[in-house]
Amino acid sequence: MGYEIEDLYVELLDAKLVVPRFRSSRLSPYYERATRVARRVSRGRFSPPGGAAMTSEDFGSVDFAYFHAQFPRDLAVLEAMGNWRQRVGAAVCFIEEAWVSDIDAMAGFGRWLEQFDAVFIGLADSATAWTHRVDVPVSYLPYSVDALGFSPRDPDHPRGIDVINIGRRSEVTHGSLVDWSRQTGRFYYFDSFRPLEVKDPSEHRLMLSTLMRNSRVAITNRGIGADPTRTLQQHALPARYFEAAAAGAVLVGARPNVVEFDDEFDWTDSIIDLAYDEPDAGEMVDTLLTQSDRLDTAARRNVAECLLRHDHVYRLEAMASAVDVELGENTEKRKATLRDAAKAFLRPESS
Repeated sequence: MGYEIEDLYVELLDAKLVVPRFRSSRLSPYYERATRVARRVSRGRFSPPGGAAMTSEDFGSVDFAYFHAQFPRDLAVLEAMGNWRQRVGAAVCFIEEAWVSDIDAMAGFGRWLEQFDAVFIGLADSATAWTHRVDVPVSYLPYSVDALGFSPRDPDHPRGIDVINIGRRSEVTHGSLVDWSRQTGRFYYFDSFRPLEVKDPSEHRLMLSTLMRNSRVAITNRGIGADPTRTLQQHALPARYFEAAAAGAVLVGARPNVVEFDDEFDWTDSIIDLAYDEPDAGEMVDTLLTQSDRLDTAARRNVAECLLRHDHVYRLEAMASAVDVELGENTEKRKATLRDAAKAFLRPESS
């Protein structure tokens, strides 16, 4: 998701993407220092990713900078950026995943967060917890999706996959769906191996969006938030909900126990409840697939709502507004395109 967001923001802002790059086989002093600092402040729990030297391009003076981190440990690469903050007007950071259970171990990362004018985190409880740890505004920002890239071009787009179930899953529910697929011959798409790497980020997102766009039902779960040993029962609203909905798949699964879900998915049948561990999942899905009108209405509404509310451009607007940065005409053009695309999916009762 991060690559997708960065590429789009570069396009919308007519910006330059500055990334750490390989310099030699020897670790640079910046990387060595970042590694030591990350390990020290987290008491050995976190280290910056990678294993090669990193430098950054001299990008000159800029009005607005956006830094994307999947995890807080990614902030360590700022050590390779020298005096970057002196060359930037306003700067914001978005962290996809930072759990409350990790905050004590990551307390020292505040020195990097405080280089920004505003920090945004994709987990609401974590954002609240961090506000008491750093001297910089920290806010919750929901995940988002390339709604134009994920949405079908035609509301009547045929869907050959009956059920899709990607990522972390309940083996109880999965087992029931496997048995159902064997017995009925229906198309149940699921991960059957553990991938070791993404060969090309753009192609990976293309494949994910294509699979979702051709699926009638998407099993949506709480992701890593369902693992109590990792998150200490902290719940969250995962990105997969936005991706499946934008593609027009009908969300079926465990409703996240967070108010953010009710805020962001506040329309009828935004999710159809199915227990995380559901031994009768196959039978229940089989019944649901006979309800064509319900599925079609839910699919159309999912796409329209994501086009109008959950595209990456709306999150960029929120972050820029927080630091009083005005965005250019490219963002307005994209919003107009999103509105036009949504019209084809909106029915009178949901407009």
